[in-house]
Amino acid sequence: MIRIAIFAVALLVATFAGWGAMNWAIPKVIMIKAMEGLAERGAGVNAMTLREPADPYRQFVVRPSPDLLYSTCVYDLESAPLRISIGPTNGYLSVSFFDHITNNYETLTGDLFTPQRSDVILVQKGQDAPSGAQLVTSPSTRGLVLVRRQISGEGSLPVMQAAQVKDDCASVTS
Repeated sequence: MIRIAIFAVALLVATFAGWGAMNWAIPKVIMIKAMEGLAERGAGVNAMTLREPADPYRQFVVRPSPDLLYSTCVYDLESAPLRISIGPTNGYLSVSFFDHITNNYETLTGDLFTPQRSDVILVQKGQDAPSGAQLVTSPSTRGLVLVRRQISGEGSLPVMQAAQVKDDCASVTS
């Protein structure tokens, strides 16, 4: 009976240890692979990649919405903060920030952006940042910024693409 109890406890400990290890490792591996793929198929790191509208033959993420126009920026804040510029957009706009283990730690919506104020400065804790822009603090050195605009019909695609062309991200130089 004692052997069965010891075996059961050992099995329980091994199960929880395995579960914890998987919950720790899997998001990191997924995000590393996603960021590597996005950077390789796009403009690289700390540069904005403007994506074409999604279709079944051109999917850069799992199940992209066909009614959204995406821009992505894989970032690395090790050497400097990042300035993210968002083209002025009428209609739905969101700018989502993801850390190195897939957590969405901040989402900004279109009402925060105007033609006069379209920049966000992304920093990691302790980094100096220029004043005057919207500030977002990343919990990790590396991650991903995802800009989404709604394409509300055939006629709106050129308008959304004109706004998308003004999306940018680049290291802030002093």
